[in-house]
Amino acid sequence: IYFNGGEPLLSKDHVDILSHLKDINQLKHVEVCYNTNGTVLPDKKIIDLWQQSKLLRIYVSIDAIGPAFEFIRWPAQWNQVEKFISEINKLDFNVILDITCTTGIHNVLELDDIIEWHGKHLKTNSQGDPVSLNIQPMADISYGSNCLKFENTSKNTAQQIISQCGRIKQHSSWQWIYPKLISAQGNNDWVFYLDQLDHHRKTNWRNTLKLSTTV
Repeated sequence: IYFNGGEPLLSKDHVDILSHLKDINQLKHVEVCYNTNGTVLPDKKIIDLWQQSKLLRIYVSIDAIGPAFEFIRWPAQWNQVEKFISEINKLDFNVILDITCTTGIHNVLELDDIIEWHGKHLKTNSQGDPVSLNIQPMADISYGSNCLKFENTSKNTAQQIISQCGRIKQHSSWQWIYPKLISAQGNNDWVFYLDQLDHHRKTNWRNTLKLSTTV
């Protein structure tokens, strides 16, 4: 069973479903998966249900780290994610943890920091199982996707991004990121889009995202 969002841990639906499976003696046969932003800690009831499942797999959506994460996932706080991961790694039953990073123009220059953080702090979980780092393109349903897709930026910005990428060039995702940047024929509508976010949120992307070096 796969629980997606919004944020599934804010809902009681998953608790009701898992409780029902427990009541009919089926939970022990079920692999339970979540896609979460890692800002909501599970309570004891949830953990007890998880423990009775066949396997728990948690995908944490991390599109940047530190202040850049807080801008992209506003109003989430990075320390919430760190605490969530720490608590998940304390669980002593069968838990697989993975990181999912949805990538566009706004955070492609943040990927080096994510790769470094993953390598230093989360290459494996507390039980020694590998923690994968999955870097995926923005989907059409992603918020702001029309402005933030690689192919919709200007050729000049794309060239600047390519020149500034470091570790990401060694990651398997570069095989799909690079062709999209090379073929970019759009404009820089993302500047207006991020400015509008700042206006509504009272934030400042130019002081937060490395993308600011391209304008």
